[in-house]
Parts: sequence; structure tokens; C-alpha cells
Amino acid sequence: MDKTKNKYRLSLPIPDSVLQQIDQLVAEKRADGEPNSTSNRTVIAMEMLKIGCLVMQKRRDNKDNAEPKITLDDKLALIAKSVLKIEFMENLLFYATKKDQEKASQYMSDENYQKFLEEIEYKLSYFFKEK
Repeated sequence: MDKTKNKYRLSLPIPDSVLQQIDQLVAEKRADGEPNSTSNRTVIAMEMLKIGCLVMQKRRDNKDNAEPKITLDDKLALIAKSVLKIEFMENLLFYATKKDQEKASQYMSDENYQKFLEEIEYKLSYFFKEK
């Protein structure tokens, strides 16, 4: 049986910036002790081409499938969560600078922080329908 290989020769112009990156990769591979057969410009350019093809194929497959869209409610919920956490951090700084250290240590406790996170989740679930 005669097996024919489906390899096609193709000449491509490679930009100088890409060629410089390829040369850097060749130098790194040769410094690591790889033989010339696996650390030359052609091999690295082929690896880059294969990786690029895989990325483009995955991108095309993702376009065929329904990508999850980020809704306006999701964006607003993220902003609201950030604002509420900043409010907590601001209160932490306020209590840390006060002279009453007992109140500051109580406010900064892990238990209080967990309560605050639960309060954030409640507020967000009240105003935004979380999925």
C-alpha cells in the first residue's frame, strides 16, 4: 500500500517583528539544550501556525454555539457589589482611625465581615435577579 502524505508546501512572508520573536524562541530552546531539529525557525513557525489554527477554530466553534451574554442587570449588579464593598472598606478605615479600638476590632471581625457579605448578597438578590 502506498501511503501518500497530505503535506503541501507554501511560502509565506513573515513580518520582521514575528521573525524576531521566533529567533528569540529558537535561542531559548537551544540554550535549554534542544537539538537543532526541534529548535529551528521552520519548526517554531509551524507550531505557531498550528496554535493559531486551533485558536481560530475554537473561536469559530464558540460563535456557532450561543455565547453567554452579559446583561445590563449583570453589569449593574457587579457595580452595586463593588460600591457596597467599598462602603465596607471605608467604614473599616473610619473605625481604624478612631480611638475606640474595641469597636474597631469588633467591626473588623470575621463574623462581622461574613454578615456584611450576606447583607450584600441579600441586597443584590432583592434588586437584581441572580442566575
